Parts: sequence; C-alpha cells; structure tokens
Amino acid sequence: MMNASPKHFQEIVDLLLKLPNGFNARILEYSDVRCKDASIPLHLIHSFLVDAHEDPLSEKDLSAFREMPEFQALVDVVAGSVLGNVLTVDSSTALLKFRDDFGHDDRFALAMYLLSRTGAVGQGGN
Repeated sequence: MMNASPKHFQEIVDLLLKLPNGFNARILEYSDVRCKDASIPLHLIHSFLVDAHEDPLSEKDLSAFREMPEFQALVDVVAGSVLGNVLTVDSSTALLKFRDDFGHDDRFALAMYLLSRTGAVGQGGN
C-alpha cells in the first residue's frame, strides 16, 4: 500500500495545479500526445480525486473521451507519474479508478487535502 503521506499528496497537488508553463507543458512531461485541450486530462483527474470525499468507491467512465487524444494523455500521465500510486486507468474499458491498495481512508484524506489546497485546476495551490 502507498504511504498516504502529505508529501505524496503535495506531489499530486503540484502535478495537477502548479503549472508554471501551462497545461500543454505538464502533459508533455508524461506523454507524447498532442491534445486539443490539454486541460481536460488534468481536470478529469482532479475532479475524480476530490469527489472521493463523497464516494470513495467511485470510478469514472471515460468512454466519451476514449477516441480523443486527451484520453491517451490521461492514461500516460497516470502511468508515468505519482498518480500511478493512487489511480489506474483501464484502456479497454476506459475506467479511471483508485488502485485497490489505496484504501478508503487514504482516498478520503487525499480528497480533503486537495480540497483544502485548490481552487480550479491550474490556478495555483499552496
């Protein structure tokens, strides 16, 4: 199981919210995919994570995005970053889910941590 420490949580906040060079630059750190709107993958991940404070069992169906380059960028970001310790994306079903070994209490704690430090994605964070 991932150590659900504020250090890891802060890495996630930084990845999603501290974007000194913009959304495209952040996506390109993890993916070769050129997105039409590079904010979409980060917004989808952020909203999924913060929604866990209400429903820690949730999963997000991303099938509406499967044919968009933003979907592959999301898959690449999750796989190549600290998010891979928390999330998984099944490319065949297009489901974004928490990893089984990232428990309910950790999900809730991460959601509350993000909520306490964020406005909209890309607008900063503490």
